[in-house]
Amino acid sequence: MLNSQYAEYVKQSEAAKNKIPQHLLQNWQNYIAKDVDPVNYTKHQKNIYALAMKMYEMEQGGRSLFHLTVTYKPYGDRVYSERDVNTFFINFYTKKLLPYVMGTKNYHTNVKKAIQPICYCFIDEHENTPTKKLVPNFATLSLEYQYNFAERLHHHAILAVSPETLPIMQSLVGINSFANTNFSPIFMTSDLKQCDAGRILYASKMLYKYPDFLSFPDSLVRHRN
Repeated sequence: MLNSQYAEYVKQSEAAKNKIPQHLLQNWQNYIAKDVDPVNYTKHQKNIYALAMKMYEMEQGGRSLFHLTVTYKPYGDRVYSERDVNTFFINFYTKKLLPYVMGTKNYHTNVKKAIQPICYCFIDEHENTPTKKLVPNFATLSLEYQYNFAERLHHHAILAVSPETLPIMQSLVGINSFANTNFSPIFMTSDLKQCDAGRILYASKMLYKYPDFLSFPDSLVRHRN
């Protein structure tokens, strides 16, 4: 999606504001910047506000919303770039998740596209906190904790799922339903849960630093401040 298209999308989302209950708008505004009028929002704040409106519009149109968080296993001393982690997610989404949810690899037809999940995927970063699991120590014949560190860059994705694919997506809800499986060997952790439109405010909180985000079907949204 190019800058001109993105600007039009934000404009359309603003136009939909009158259809959204006031209490929801107020909750979103409190999350973004309490006591700041949306007219005075920064460009980043306006963008994520518009994204919440867009997700609400999809929800009201009959789609169910899900929040997917994935972290990535490190590889040696390599520090993953934005491009690296985006490639990981694209491969997972287009080669594994979509064929599974759609029941076919031929999901590019107009009929299939109409019922595909609509997905916005954002880069986030975190401190290197370890995950731990019990592993056997054969020297002492006991179990010990092994600590593993996920890569700093990870993804939050919000998916708007059509009624046709909802049961399959609901079957995947849970912690690590994608990690350490055939879905993606590169995932260290995963967490899928149902959510509401406002969740995209959290998912896109680093949009000011990583302004390009993935959008499915078929695009990378490029937005430069």
